[in-house]
Amino acid sequence: MNPRISVVINTLNEEHNLPLALDSVCRWVDDIVVVDMHSNDRTATVARAYGARVFLYERLGYADPARAFALAQATGDWVLVLDADEVVPAALAAQLHAIARRGDFDAADLPYQNFVGGVAVRGLGWGPTQDHHVRFFRQGQMRVTGEVHNFFHPLPGTRVLRLPYQGDNALLHFSYTDYTSVMEKINRYTGIEAQTKQGQGVRPSLLRETALPVREFLLTFLVKRGYRDGRHGLRLAVLLALYKYLREIKLDERVQRGTREDMLNRYRQLARQAIHPKDPL
Repeated sequence: MNPRISVVINTLNEEHNLPLALDSVCRWVDDIVVVDMHSNDRTATVARAYGARVFLYERLGYADPARAFALAQATGDWVLVLDADEVVPAALAAQLHAIARRGDFDAADLPYQNFVGGVAVRGLGWGPTQDHHVRFFRQGQMRVTGEVHNFFHPLPGTRVLRLPYQGDNALLHFSYTDYTSVMEKINRYTGIEAQTKQGQGVRPSLLRETALPVREFLLTFLVKRGYRDGRHGLRLAVLLALYKYLREIKLDERVQRGTREDMLNRYRQLARQAIHPKDPL
């Protein structure tokens, strides 16, 4: 008997991306699970049209904490974790089926081909020979956390097969439509990471604030060969360095000055003092 395969997708307002993702898996998986964060568009309707079982989860602004809940809904022996802006090409689907049938591995580390602004990225750590993620695994072989961009961890003893890139077997990730979408995501995720680090007791550091962006640029543009992508690669390397810088200054801001609501309260106090100077702050 062939093992059953579930695909799990977390969504928030993905009605435009989701049909492509579902079309790439609906013919060869046995179970489709979509965990939606109360979308305002037709995401749930689209999912059900492809036979998905749809579950709701509180809206958090990013999907990582909901991964464990989504996995718990899967009924397959194996699970493929997919994002709504990702597509499984036919060659990769065939390889995943073969891995599940053979059973000599417990998980597969998949090559990724990332696209930014309609262009396939070759360097920066985002090319298909550089970017790999464990997204296909036997049920019960992964530890799941809510950590941003680092939510799956193979359990000790898990046999992981790293699939080599063969030209047509990379999972396609249509990550950003343009530079604006890159910057919007940078702004959102740097705030989330700064809040997480503050909760972990990490203290801001001027050395880290200055050194990490420089290190990130050198790493992505030179070591990871972002220069292969020309001007596009240079821009993305700068934006990745900016990610590190914004995360650090947002951490410093939260520790030194508090949240945005704290600042709004401070402004109200200053305004009242200016209007009524005899009243104490």
